[in-house]
Amino acid sequence: MIITRISAGLGNQLFQYATARAISVKLNRKLFLDNSWYDYIKSIEDHSNPNATTIRYFLLNYFNIQSRAINKIHLNWIKRLEIRSNNSKFYKFLLDGPLNNFSYTTINHNNFSLESIRKYPHVYLTGYWQNNDIIEEYKNLIYNDLILKHPLSANNQTYLKSINTTNSVAIHFRRGDYQSKPKSRDVHASCSNNYYYKGIEHLRNKINNLHYFIFSDDRTWVKNNLDFNANTTFIDNNGPSYEHLFLMSQCKHQITANSTFSWWAAWLNMNPEKIIITPQYWYNDKHLNETVIRIPNEWLKINNLT
Repeated sequence: MIITRISAGLGNQLFQYATARAISVKLNRKLFLDNSWYDYIKSIEDHSNPNATTIRYFLLNYFNIQSRAINKIHLNWIKRLEIRSNNSKFYKFLLDGPLNNFSYTTINHNNFSLESIRKYPHVYLTGYWQNNDIIEEYKNLIYNDLILKHPLSANNQTYLKSINTTNSVAIHFRRGDYQSKPKSRDVHASCSNNYYYKGIEHLRNKINNLHYFIFSDDRTWVKNNLDFNANTTFIDNNGPSYEHLFLMSQCKHQITANSTFSWWAAWLNMNPEKIIITPQYWYNDKHLNETVIRIPNEWLKINNLT
């Protein structure tokens, strides 16, 4: 059995699910989701702390995912036994023997390998898993898992008609906690206005009559700071984020932010002639940019710091 810890926003949830799903299929293991993080984060919400974790919601249940949440009683047993076995030879003996069905080995994205998972009958996965190498082999399967369960809202169906009938380009501006939280600003690189203009110029040199669809958590800032000089539609940000992800994925081309949300929209784009433009630098830390593998080879990286 494989249990994967689901946490953070929708883009991270998709990486956590897709990676665990690919591993479970490859190793023929049952897959369960631990979504207890969402109960925990709501219980410690602190509006007075500028660096407090942004409140997020579990959204995978809006997709056609092929796994379910683990029973909370089972999960509590796992956690208690793991703590006790770390401090008691007796409990370690029980977990290696008669209570083996409750014994789980924790593996995170830093010490992951298929060989390490094969060694153990039960594995608990924790981390962000922002690496497309693992999921690429099962792209069609995961694509089908991430079909929305329900039809789009009426407003978003109108947007979809326009997206389907134009040379549509989804342009994503991620601001929100990247700008409002000091720690997030320190970690995540910025995407300059010039980055977006260079991306637009590249697309204009290859495709005529482009229509830009702007997705952002701060539409007012985008309207006041960029000039697109083309047919442009600003998507209403009040709708569900999973519907916005779907709309972005249906655009024929994308200019992404350094955001797992727009990464997934681009990855789910099934247009065989798609052009995906993505930031060269996702983080301010050079080491993170070199070690976190997340960009498919066919995507075009553009310097986002100048």
